[in-house]
Amino acid sequence: MAALVDLATRKDLDEISIGELTAAAGVNRATFYLHYSDKEGLLLDAVRALTDEISVGAAAASGKDFADPDRAPLHTLAFFAELDRSAALYRRVLGPAGSPAVQASLHDGLRRAITDEIMHRSADRTIDERSTERSAAFLTGGVIAAAIAWLDDDKRAPATAEAAAVWRMVLASSAALQGQTTPGDRQHVTALDQPITPRSLNARPT
Repeated sequence: MAALVDLATRKDLDEISIGELTAAAGVNRATFYLHYSDKEGLLLDAVRALTDEISVGAAAASGKDFADPDRAPLHTLAFFAELDRSAALYRRVLGPAGSPAVQASLHDGLRRAITDEIMHRSADRTIDERSTERSAAFLTGGVIAAAIAWLDDDKRAPATAEAAAVWRMVLASSAALQGQTTPGDRQHVTALDQPITPRSLNARPT
């Protein structure tokens, strides 16, 4: 994977051959094909490992990890730190000419992680499963869109700053959708703690 990250700083993914990749990694082609059928298989493996790590971190998080609107949870920090370490690669993978399969895998993995966290945080009360799924889908789309914009920025902020900024957007979006804040209100409500319901979508601030 490190060899692919390095090559991606200089070439589009379609231009990187298996021969170049294995030579840069110091392995032979036969060894590569024992594990993967193509470059996309390697990328899918890396994305699944990343989203699995996020899912485990989200499930292990406690209430205090979500209490500070200015400090992103550790699993959110880990996600942006990994994107930053392999920025050239993820910029190409998630861009217009990137891999649809890898993009879909990242989206599905993040959505499952967010859904699992909502269910984990709501284990002591009844929740609307369909509303939870919609909430998770909404948040996933926002996080990925923000990540792509950040990766495309030549003067992008450090990963810790971007993670904190995205975390604040997640909280603000959730609170606004639930009708629990007015402009200028400093109250933050996390969707991971209170999933959006059809009734809350129709609510209006008072």
